Amino acid sequence: LPAQIAAYLRASEPGLRTEVLAQLAVTLENQGRGREAIDALRLSQSIQPRRDLEEQLDRLVGLYGFRVAETQVDSDAATPRLCVLFNEPLVQAGVDYATYVQMPDVSYAVDVTDAQLCLDGVEHGQRYAVTLRQGLPAASGETLIRDVPLTLYVRDRSPSARFTTRAYVLPRTADAGLPVETVNLTELDLTLQRV
Repeated sequence: LPAQIAAYLRASEPGLRTEVLAQLAVTLENQGRGREAIDALRLSQSIQPRRDLEEQLDRLVGLYGFRVAETQVDSDAATPRLCVLFNEPLVQAGVDYATYVQMPDVSYAVDVTDAQLCLDGVEHGQRYAVTLRQGLPAASGETLIRDVPLTLYVRDRSPSARFTTRAYVLPRTADAGLPVETVNLTELDLTLQRV
């Protein structure tokens, strides 16, 4: 690697510089530094574009470039949301990510935290077609190289029941009661014990 960097710095012909950078990219990828290999190939292409290096660059971007890592649907919250996790952090201020998200017939709000982009304004029991548009930027300066279509389903909340407070002393009256909050339940089977 140091020899390839020295060769690039000493090379005077554009063709030789391009070839040295192509070899540098191979070395970086073999060392597990695929993200840096992309930068080497981009620099190589800016010096002297070559079709074979363009194909290699496309392969590296597909493997190590900025992309969607996973999706999450938070359906058990009172207000559900769709989240997309990227493999690199997003720009935290100054970028309107709503312009890079397309979700037909839905008004939504976009929230960005670190490498996660979340969409609020979705409803339980609905399926959503979301498209993340080409050009969506990462903090590193990388962008999505093509549109990313996603289909996400927000299931109904899981059934649950809970008491509204933790401590009770019931009065000795006939109409004493305990408030219970339920989600997606129509009846409860309770056993009350006297202590």
